[in-house]
Amino acid sequence: MRRRAGLLTLLVSAAVALYALASLGATVSRLQGLEDERQALQEQADALEAENARLRLEALPESEAERMEYLARTRLGMLYPDEIVFYDIG
Repeated sequence: MRRRAGLLTLLVSAAVALYALASLGATVSRLQGLEDERQALQEQADALEAENARLRLEALPESEAERMEYLARTRLGMLYPDEIVFYDIG
């Protein structure tokens, strides 16, 4: 009788362990999917922020836009995405 109780406990423990492993695998898989989704949403948010900044600059009066560009270039060191700056270090 005692041996059966021990065997039953072992089987139940094994079943619980297998269930836990299966649940962990599903959770890890879901977590990876959510991380991929988060990355895609972050990229989309970055693109929208850049577009928003561009549209805000277009909406400014010409003189104000030039002032903003001057400040961004001189104080913040900002460049256009395709712009390359060469520094003379000699």
